Amino acid sequence: MNADIYTPDRWQILKLSKPGHSPHHRLLSGWYGGFAGSDEWRLNSGIVVCEEIQNYYQIVGVSGTKYHCKKSAQGTSSLMRSVITKLELESFVVTLVDVKEYITWVTQSQ
Repeated sequence: MNADIYTPDRWQILKLSKPGHSPHHRLLSGWYGGFAGSDEWRLNSGIVVCEEIQNYYQIVGVSGTKYHCKKSAQGTSSLMRSVITKLELESFVVTLVDVKEYITWVTQSQ
């Protein structure tokens, strides 16, 4: 199991659907590069755990990577929006999902 932990500057749960495939949820996360650096993004392997812990959500991916997502940082940056546009151009239907709605959906699905 992967022990990496990431704390993104911005993050958003995405529901990805494609004709002929079951929809799935993934975490899109982004970091600001600052003056001398460039912005970065990651799309995780799929969400297996999403739990609220004090002032952040811990989201664990299929690969075991953990993301500590600050409650106040949910949303997208311009770079992350360009990633979403690229996914849509690849025939994905992308829905932005609020984390509380996702947790409710997972709880009711069990």
